Amino acid sequence: MNDVSHYVLTELHRKRAEWAAAVAEREQARQWAGRGADDDRLAGLDHAAIAALADHAQNAVKCRAEAEAVRALEDWLGNLEVPTDLPQREQGLEYLRQWLRGPERGQAAGPGALRSWMILAGALVSAAGIFLVGYYNAPKVFPALMVGLALVAVLLMGMAGLILFNQGRETARQRTALAMARQKAADAFLRLNLGVPRSWSMDAVQVLHDQLSQRLMEGRVTREKAQRWASLADRRSKVTHGAIDLASEATALRARLGVAPDADPAAMYLLAVNLVRWQQAHLRVIALTAAIAELQSAVNEVPAVLAD
Repeated sequence: MNDVSHYVLTELHRKRAEWAAAVAEREQARQWAGRGADDDRLAGLDHAAIAALADHAQNAVKCRAEAEAVRALEDWLGNLEVPTDLPQREQGLEYLRQWLRGPERGQAAGPGALRSWMILAGALVSAAGIFLVGYYNAPKVFPALMVGLALVAVLLMGMAGLILFNQGRETARQRTALAMARQKAADAFLRLNLGVPRSWSMDAVQVLHDQLSQRLMEGRVTREKAQRWASLADRRSKVTHGAIDLASEATALRARLGVAPDADPAAMYLLAVNLVRWQQAHLRVIALTAAIAELQSAVNEVPAVLAD
């Protein structure tokens, strides 16, 4: 009997120590589950209820991430107004390009002018050659050669003059056409009210062209940002409805769990973990309580002397 009594007492002390450890762990888990939570309610929670809490935490993470993304885009985009004169800026740039296409000082000498000078040079060389040949080798026919030479020179000079005259008319026509095209482009640009160059010279018009190009690029960026801002409306609506759904889920979980889920997803995850931990510790407390009661009953059956 002494050996049996010693074994029962040793087992009783061990079970009591395990019971105390299980109670301590259950109380630690209760700190996350809520000190005011009802034990029967916590013990009655099934895996579906805890899974619902985990889903709620996951939804909260997604909703928070989307809300932060939308807020970051709003901070970057800003609620900008799209410039209303972007088409005019584009058209104005085209008019300035048209003005800048022509050369500053007319057209360069064309092949007609070059041909005229070549004819004149050839005529002079020919006349000089004929003069020298006739003067030294045929003095008798020299006067006739001079007359012929004069006729040829006149003919060649007439041809060269005609070519130069036509070339001059063509150059004048090109200059007139260029001036008219530039004036037309300038008038069309001024009607757009996009600014006036310091003067209608190549340098001044180029400066205005560059400034307007910069304004056009900035306007296009602003338009792109405004379009993205408008596209955020659906995402903002989803974030708002997501927050409402999360609040509804939190209310349902409060009724189902007996505790209110934390707004922090990490805290909700810890809550789910500690609910499982509390249930496991609670089951151990119940089992150990029954085992201690059974051992205590066995001790009570042993003579009081042995029990002491």
